[in-house]
Amino acid sequence: QPEVLLVNDALEGVVDPTKINVRFVNMIPGSSYDVALTAPNTTLATNLGYKGVTPFIPVDAIAGPTFAFRLPGVVATNVGVIQFTNSSSGRAVTVFLRGVVGRAAPAAPGINVYVNR
Repeated sequence: QPEVLLVNDALEGVVDPTKINVRFVNMIPGSSYDVALTAPNTTLATNLGYKGVTPFIPVDAIAGPTFAFRLPGVVATNVGVIQFTNSSSGRAVTVFLRGVVGRAAPAAPGINVYVNR
């Protein structure tokens, strides 16, 4: 069943042109994920539950950061990854997981990006 989640775009303070400011949202019912930067391996959010939303997190954009979604506490296995290029500098983006665990396309879990600024 489709649902709507309204999230305030609190963009004040999101101004560093060398950073990509990333917010993560989990829209997969019945699941929780850890969110990590893969290099260096740094956890950014733990146990992000259904409809969970992080604040915007500034990350150095020069190296083209890659973010991984993992089952809580399981560092060795990525459920999904998304990589940005250094051309994302100065942007504010929302990365969200959507879908239903165990379903095939088009309802299969996936990662989407929304550019806030």
